[in-house]
Amino acid sequence: MRKTVKQCEAVGCEKLTHGTYCSNHYRHVQVYGKILTRTEVLAQAREERRKKNPPKKCSVVGCSAWAKMRRLCPKHYVRLMRHGSTDSLHTGRRLNDQGYVMLKDWAHPRTGANGYVREHDVVMEGYLRRYLKDDERVHHINGDRADNEVQNLVLFSPPGKHTSYHQYLRWNSPEKAEKILREMMTTQIEKAVGGSRRNVK
Repeated sequence: MRKTVKQCEAVGCEKLTHGTYCSNHYRHVQVYGKILTRTEVLAQAREERRKKNPPKKCSVVGCSAWAKMRRLCPKHYVRLMRHGSTDSLHTGRRLNDQGYVMLKDWAHPRTGANGYVREHDVVMEGYLRRYLKDDERVHHINGDRADNEVQNLVLFSPPGKHTSYHQYLRWNSPEKAEKILREMMTTQIEKAVGGSRRNVK
């Protein structure tokens, strides 16, 4: 026997159904216990999204604003996009998008177009008491690009040595690679002019 087709009993719905409600409003009754208006459906969807992804505060210490993008409030997000750091714009020290600490120094010969130079270069130059040459690269032993203590830095020359060591890191554990690097530093003749800095040749 063919079932009777009739209009959905929900107010304003013109869909045809074999039962009391169309499939959409039948789901409303099953999930919410009643038929929701469009406004109520949107509000319910927002509430469900909020439960899955609850709002969070800005990740910057001391900021109580709500985070919008990248766990940052709009003010700190704009500061990050424009200047590479969420810190105060007048400190002269910031973190770039590659994770390196940058220092403001227009007088430095290796400064970029924005007036910043990498802090680890400055630290190594201070130890050597001279500027770095074009074929010298500073490497962070523990892999932390923001750790610019002189004990964590080593000089590679020529740059190909630095690249080869990073390729070695890809196929070996960091502990093994660091051990090899420290052995290289202790066995090589130190050629740093004006100091006794480790120079890997």
